[in-house]
Amino acid sequence: MIRQLDAFHSHSSNTLVAPSLRALTAGALALAAVCLVAPARLHANYLFWEDFQGYTSFPDEIPDNDPVNKGLPLQSEGADAYWYGGRFEPADGGTINSDLAVQKYGGGSNPGHTGRFEDEAGLLFQINTELYIDVTLGFQWRTFLADSADRLRVGFHVGELNFGSDRFQDFNADFGSNWWATDWTEVFSTGPSNSWHTVTRPLPAGESSVWVALWMDGEELDYAKIDNIYVKGSQVIPEPGSIVLAAIGAAMFGVVALRRRFGKSPIGNDR
Repeated sequence: MIRQLDAFHSHSSNTLVAPSLRALTAGALALAAVCLVAPARLHANYLFWEDFQGYTSFPDEIPDNDPVNKGLPLQSEGADAYWYGGRFEPADGGTINSDLAVQKYGGGSNPGHTGRFEDEAGLLFQINTELYIDVTLGFQWRTFLADSADRLRVGFHVGELNFGSDRFQDFNADFGSNWWATDWTEVFSTGPSNSWHTVTRPLPAGESSVWVALWMDGEELDYAKIDNIYVKGSQVIPEPGSIVLAAIGAAMFGVVALRRRFGKSPIGNDR
């Protein structure tokens, strides 16, 4: 009777267990293949945001009856983002910092706080888009006391910029007035308007350093205002390698366990 049971066990292992092991092995390989070729997932993300609403102090009036907080927007004073200041063409006078401000009232249809700049100066920020596609810059703008020849200019620069020990750079003094035209990609340029407008423009994806600049190509006391500035993209998240390895390991562990239990090769009968 024992010999008959052993014979049945051996027959069952040959006809049932080996195909099951083969199926499990094939399943593990198929799972690994699916994980390895599965498309990356996309998640919409904000890489940058600023609306200046965190500001609470506006001790200055420039010009009269326009409450402002003079100087570069600072996180310590209420800014959401980390800003830099730059100048792109010869100025009428003063420092870069003196030509920047956060204004309490945007005016027109915007009663909130806004960023402001004048006299060939502007605001810059840096982002990393290495893990993103479909990167978009968005902002709102208007001008104030601007002449017909003044231009609000917006563009990006791919690569590093050296601001030295502070957060200001006179690009005109260092590189000349043509630097904007030769080393930047201008995505927006417009003449004056007392109304608020909304703009969106694409930015380069897959770059470790992208600088965005918004500045006023105009004279002293010719102002541009900006608000609700953002950069948004779809983040590419590859399927984690650890998940793939775990799936393969778990499947192969099951194969080995069954092999030890029945004493058979996972590919078929032992020879």
